[in-house]
Amino acid sequence: MGLFFWNRQSKRVEAFAMELATDFFGQVSPEALAGFFRDERLDKKNRKRIDAQMQNLVLRLIQFKQLHKLGVYGKAKFHQVFIGRLEELGYDAAAIRELNTLLMLKTP
Repeated sequence: MGLFFWNRQSKRVEAFAMELATDFFGQVSPEALAGFFRDERLDKKNRKRIDAQMQNLVLRLIQFKQLHKLGVYGKAKFHQVFIGRLEELGYDAAAIRELNTLLMLKTP
């Protein structure tokens, strides 16, 4: 019974990670995120917009983790799928690593 539950939970986690990465792609381009983490000279408006989108990611992830009570494997699955989807969408590996680290540190 537990294995069936985990499979269903795993699919839910995968779908959420894909959705979150795709939504983020719609708001922040790969070039903008790479520039944000390389500390390039972005105008104040763009820097604030990217920061707001990252905070939105954190809030949505916190809500999902609390609602579905993800364990260690669920959290690992989320981050694995999230990273994979961002790579598919063309984000820079260093920017993905920075964003993922931010998500891991800011979400319990």
